Amino acid sequence: MKVKRIVHLFLIMVLISSMFASMVSANEDLEKLSLVALGDSITFGHNLANPASEAFPNYIGQGLFDVTNLAYPGWTSSQLLEALLSNPAYTSSLKEADLITLNIGNNDLLQATEFGKIVTGQKELNPVELAQAVELASVQIAQNLEQIFGIIRSQSEAPILFYNIYNPTVPGPTEFEQTFYYLAGQMAQLVNEEVIHKFHSPDYGIFVLDAFSAYEGKQAQYLLPQDIHPNLEGHYVLADLANALLAELLQPPVDAELILELTASTTEETTGPVTISVSANYELVVAMWLAGDKNVTEFATEGNEFVGEFEVTKNGTYTVFGLTAEGLVGIGYITIENIVEEEPVVEEPIEEEPVVEEPIEEEPVEEEPIEEEQPVEEKVTPPAKEDKKLGSGNKLPNTATPLYNYLLLGFGLLLIGSLSMYAQHRKKSNF
Repeated sequence: MKVKRIVHLFLIMVLISSMFASMVSANEDLEKLSLVALGDSITFGHNLANPASEAFPNYIGQGLFDVTNLAYPGWTSSQLLEALLSNPAYTSSLKEADLITLNIGNNDLLQATEFGKIVTGQKELNPVELAQAVELASVQIAQNLEQIFGIIRSQSEAPILFYNIYNPTVPGPTEFEQTFYYLAGQMAQLVNEEVIHKFHSPDYGIFVLDAFSAYEGKQAQYLLPQDIHPNLEGHYVLADLANALLAELLQPPVDAELILELTASTTEETTGPVTISVSANYELVVAMWLAGDKNVTEFATEGNEFVGEFEVTKNGTYTVFGLTAEGLVGIGYITIENIVEEEPVVEEPIEEEPVVEEPIEEEPVEEEPIEEEQPVEEKVTPPAKEDKKLGSGNKLPNTATPLYNYLLLGFGLLLIGSLSMYAQHRKKSNF
């Protein structure tokens, strides 16, 4: 049933708004739940300045809910039943609902007893006829409600807050006003006891809220002037009935304590992960964990939901939050210190066997004869004649030596001398 989820989220809201007032704004960050409001003009907020935001469903849960108001002024239980059977908008909304409010049956009685005509004096107040009309109307309301709850339950598991019927009259100074106030109260109480209260079934997720007692004797304070509909204060009262019920669901048994035991799957060194198992002395409807040393309020906006156990991969402290259907809250802690980093695997080099390459027989290649190139006769350019004239430019350095000239001259003189001597010798011999 979604009752457990409502209890969980309402608990967090109460902790934030009551125990930790400085964090009231934190509930704005919570994911809002869906509230579907069914009923008649009371639920609709008829004759209020702004029914869309001032009708009582908007004040339930202190902003925890997104409200879809499907109520319609003047509707009886028969008309609501018809809408549930034929209007797809009701079916789709109920499937998404986390909480449902129902206020119906008022117009069944008003129409059966011709309440308006009695108030305006168009019809005489007859207690016997009034009782007979109430009895017939009660039978029809009971039959319709049985089908209404059956349809709602076929489409949603959300808890249903069912308002009973309050006395819509204000006691006045005249005898008629006093008598009518009394009879209207008896009429409402009869339907409440014989019909509406019999549908109260917490195990089935139906909770009857006592609007009759909340309004009794205070109609002048809670109703609009000359009207049977609640004023703004009267809508606050109806919303407070719902809030009080949700708070009541949170009340834990006397002297009860939720104890959480956290156990690690191993305390030996491991590369992880480590599984943390959680056990409790009460059945948990909500279990969440967070890394670090946390407190209850930190689970209002974050947390990892789990069932029975969860895994961690890093060392450190871990906090577990637990909630029971009775509203007990518990916190548990465990510190993990045995997760070690996995050592990298070093791969040894693989020795590869040398590959023996077989010699490849090369086929002889026939070389083509290379034609010898004919020598190229180089033309020697004779050196240019040295210009020995003065003023003709730079001269080459004179590196010649006169030694050879001297030798030649000496040789010539020696030859001349020898010939001369030979001639004189012949001449002397002839004589």
